[in-house]
Amino acid sequence: MNRITFFKKSVRPVNLKHYNMKKIISFFLLVTMALACFSQETGSSHSLTREDYMKKSKSLHITSVLFLTGGLVLGVTGLVIGLNDFSDLSSDHEGITNAFIVAGVISCMASVVCFSASVKNKRKAQALLVSLKPEKTSILQKSGLVSAYIPAVSLKFSL
Repeated sequence: MNRITFFKKSVRPVNLKHYNMKKIISFFLLVTMALACFSQETGSSHSLTREDYMKKSKSLHITSVLFLTGGLVLGVTGLVIGLNDFSDLSSDHEGITNAFIVAGVISCMASVVCFSASVKNKRKAQALLVSLKPEKTSILQKSGLVSAYIPAVSLKFSL
């Protein structure tokens, strides 16, 4: 009977279709798994609550204060190095001075961005009129009162 060899393995022509189908199916399974691994969720299943926005705002505020103080410290350090006379040291301290001042300015600009993001998140938290939160309550069951959490809707009115 006529035989075809692939990679030093002989395959009969009858099994060649079967062999090719296995390769094609394996390839499509591999591509499908690869696509599933790198895909992302299209819709957000978790909506942020008022507390989430407030926590985010507080952490951004702390970050911005740290950036601002760090930038000011770097800038003042650069100015002090630049204004002092280091006659006994090498005269190439201009590069260090410039580096400290530039790093301080960049850090201060980053603090402005963090401050604005913090304010934006705080406004979002205050703008949430309706929120859903679990509330602890007592429920009457067979043997007596049992405390449980039930979903409660909270409304915010501006007067």
